[in-house]
Amino acid sequence: MRQILNRQMGHRVLSAVLLAAMLASGLSGCVSTSRPVQEWNANWPATEYYTAQYLADRENAQKQSQDDYLTWVKRFYTGWAFYPDGWDWLTTTVLSEIKDQQQRQRLKGKMYELGRNISGEWAKNGDCRLINSKNLLVWADAVKKSVFMSQEEQLADQVGSDVERLLSGDLTAAEIRLNRYFAAAGPEEDPDDEFAFSEDF
Repeated sequence: MRQILNRQMGHRVLSAVLLAAMLASGLSGCVSTSRPVQEWNANWPATEYYTAQYLADRENAQKQSQDDYLTWVKRFYTGWAFYPDGWDWLTTTVLSEIKDQQQRQRLKGKMYELGRNISGEWAKNGDCRLINSKNLLVWADAVKKSVFMSQEEQLADQVGSDVERLLSGDLTAAEIRLNRYFAAAGPEEDPDDEFAFSEDF
């Protein structure tokens, strides 16, 4: 499992390099970064939840259609070219490492709530959202690191608190960095730096 996590981290870095090259060469408009979007998964929060989130943000609704918003919610869960893991994969990976049934169920509930709260905001237009793609990459790396350190639940609680603070305006997206969750993580490990050139995805 740890070898799989290491390969996934390497794939994210490769995606960052690819995107940088595309932007630098001016070819980004010619290359599709999308994957086919699957139908709604019964394990995800109900579409009614996301419809309510979409309708509650009038500024975003003026810049983004509801269909586009729901498409990005799906991509949050399944992954896409520059966030290949997806929340479903992260959740499955984390839960597979938990042997205690009660702890697994508890963590499953926390990951579900995190996914719902993060995706509902992140799927909005880039000009309107309070959670950006850099934050997703930080949290994905933090989740993987938590598996190595057997700190899955502690991390879920900390990220959950940060998500609430982001949505209430008590925390800014720029403050979400890997060393916020793991003090030993240096700037070289932070995906925020790799994606500093773009927030458009």
